[in-house]
Amino acid sequence: MLTVAIDLINHTYGACPWTRAHIEGAIETVPSSTRLLRAMISGAFIAGFGDTPAFKLVLQKLAGVKPIYYIPQGEYVGLQNYRKDQSKDSNLYKSGKLNVEPYYAYAPNDATFLVQWDVDLSEAELVLLQLAMQNIHYLGRSEHRAIWQVNLNHVEFNCYPHEDGDKQVQLIDPDFIESLYISPGVRNAELRSGMPGFYIANYKLNQSFQFERAEKSNSVDSVILATELNYPLPAKDAMYWCDKLHKTLVKKSPIIEKFRNGHIVISPIYEDMHFSKFSLYYEEGFNDADLEVIDSVRCLYSNSGNVNLFVEQAFQSCFELTTEWVSQSPFFLSFYPSLKYSRGGRIRNTGFRLLAGTKFVKNGPEHQVLKCFLRRCRKVTEGITYQEVNGVLGAFDYETLVASCQVEEWPNYWNWVIKRFSGGMSKETSPPVPTGYKVLLKSELQVKGTVSIGYGKNFGLGVLCASK
Repeated sequence: MLTVAIDLINHTYGACPWTRAHIEGAIETVPSSTRLLRAMISGAFIAGFGDTPAFKLVLQKLAGVKPIYYIPQGEYVGLQNYRKDQSKDSNLYKSGKLNVEPYYAYAPNDATFLVQWDVDLSEAELVLLQLAMQNIHYLGRSEHRAIWQVNLNHVEFNCYPHEDGDKQVQLIDPDFIESLYISPGVRNAELRSGMPGFYIANYKLNQSFQFERAEKSNSVDSVILATELNYPLPAKDAMYWCDKLHKTLVKKSPIIEKFRNGHIVISPIYEDMHFSKFSLYYEEGFNDADLEVIDSVRCLYSNSGNVNLFVEQAFQSCFELTTEWVSQSPFFLSFYPSLKYSRGGRIRNTGFRLLAGTKFVKNGPEHQVLKCFLRRCRKVTEGITYQEVNGVLGAFDYETLVASCQVEEWPNYWNWVIKRFSGGMSKETSPPVPTGYKVLLKSELQVKGTVSIGYGKNFGLGVLCASK
């Protein structure tokens, strides 16, 4: 067994994946075997034996097996700065031309990559490899300084080859070691179609549960996922990240119907106008398979940056039955109410469409809250009518009042305006309307637990707690 420790001196690491452009902000979180072998070749050339048959034999042994890794838990950082304007004799930066410098930052006590190959090297081969690694001073890009050395201590690895893994690692066939010696410039200028012998393998990052499971499999109905960020996420992005989380859960476990059909409730936990945690709630309880799927979601990916997640808490909710609820976080409109247009595309003075016999807007905040609440807590989808009751909007199951809702503007919240484009100009056509709402809801039947409401069946973008 050969184990190589790559100690990151600056506690940072950044390298562009082989299949992505460097301007996309993506990072190869698991250093590819190809990248490691090319770094060893570079160090061997500096030492004077990079093109010798003895060293190529060492490379063939390392390429013949798939390595396993220990990957520390890092935090994504994406820096953007403007490029210099090279067309003029000045040091000015050109507006709109951005350089993206993504990397991962690690804690000082956990900033070492470990890579293990299941090979046996002779003493002479090990000496060659150690001499090569003494001349390697970084990992990925040159600004991420690193020390390479053979590790003799026992360690536990957390990343290994797996067909269902979501981490891609580039490997090379042992018979194509010469392809590692081809420079990128020659590859792009002469080969064009790419170098032979490379292939992609899937890896799985396996980390143990960070919470204690309950004794009974279905005694857990709530899970808290925390984000590994030094800053909270803005509330306006709640819908986006909840959407990302749900899609990731479905992708991780396509056979579990509760993730696909929306029985699970996903809600952001707010702190003022920001949030740093997600709440997952399932009335019938999560079993061991569900918890493993949730725990496997370690990262949410986006073009603007990634969000790392970990399970902070899993517990059984112990809320009493109650009928009155008040929102503890802003409720967002899932889609905006439709407008009436007259000839020529102009908005009529009548404004939004109203629910028949009421002063409330169709698909307005009151209407959307009631629809989400009934779908979530009462499983009612048909036979519902809406009427005005004592100045608030009520939902009736045929002639029986089921729930009533009152909505107020969330204090100090941002506004959005409806804009139309005419001749390339953006014009404001209506007064601003608040996007954050405070919900007061009363159900005629008792409901247990924290209620999360949102658009569709999958996302809870407003959290309702029992009113005292």
